[in-house]
Amino acid sequence: MRILIADRNQLVNRLVRMKLEKWGHTVDIALTGIDARESLKLNTYRMVIMDWGLEGTDAPDLCRHIRSLDNISYTYVMFFSERTDHDAIMEAFEAGADDFLPKPLNPQLLMLRLKTGERVLTLEDSLREMSSYDASTGLITYNTFRSFFATVMAGARRHDSAGTVLFASLANHNAISEAHGNIAASKMMAEVARVTSETIRTSDMLAKVEDDQFCLLLPQTASANLPIVLVNLNKHLAQASVRAGEVDLRPELDVSYVTYPLEKRTADEVLALENRTSMGRLSEVAEAFAAEEGLEE
Repeated sequence: MRILIADRNQLVNRLVRMKLEKWGHTVDIALTGIDARESLKLNTYRMVIMDWGLEGTDAPDLCRHIRSLDNISYTYVMFFSERTDHDAIMEAFEAGADDFLPKPLNPQLLMLRLKTGERVLTLEDSLREMSSYDASTGLITYNTFRSFFATVMAGARRHDSAGTVLFASLANHNAISEAHGNIAASKMMAEVARVTSETIRTSDMLAKVEDDQFCLLLPQTASANLPIVLVNLNKHLAQASVRAGEVDLRPELDVSYVTYPLEKRTADEVLALENRTSMGRLSEVAEAFAAEEGLEE
């Protein structure tokens, strides 16, 4: 997971970072409270380890700031400090801290506390996955979609009607995240979700599959009718953008599809990756279809 260390002591930072990276985590360092707030603007951290005495803000204020953020996932906050008096510990917990670890560094104790934090975060993630809606986009989750799709498949078999599920992946998701932070990438996904939702028919259904992927249920739409859908979708998504600093970011989407029903296949088997037909970049596919079919982009 991605962890932020907010501590003015560079030696402590190096020691803790070495341990965390050895255990497989990605670590960012903030030497001041101002640096920490800037990092929190750009990235979503699953854990923040902080000490008192940060320049620009005190640790309890930074903790309260973290709790005020509208993040999708919960951030586990651990105070790591030489201040172990009762008042300091109480102030940390009242500000929203989850744990308090005394200095100097005890690697075994750090590992135990880290595992405790991971268990809490895993439980939080499990509860979030059980929800019907994705908090960042407002779309239904893939688990909810799969349950509904099983019913759709059964109806398609009964009425001998064909349909299509279109998958769209944000190809520049990682590039946006690396250059502008994962919050910018999440905003881009939300923008694509908004534009797509306003473009599709009321009978269609859009769901969030993964951090960088959507799926779109197109009932009674055979694959032969996909060109119309893709050209229209591309026309609207070409106007989608997200501002990151001084840069306007635009989505680059790769699309694939699967038709249903497939004989003797369950809903999950139909949706499986191996059954999807890859089409490539949406803009290029739509342009080719528009030229071939004489459709207006």
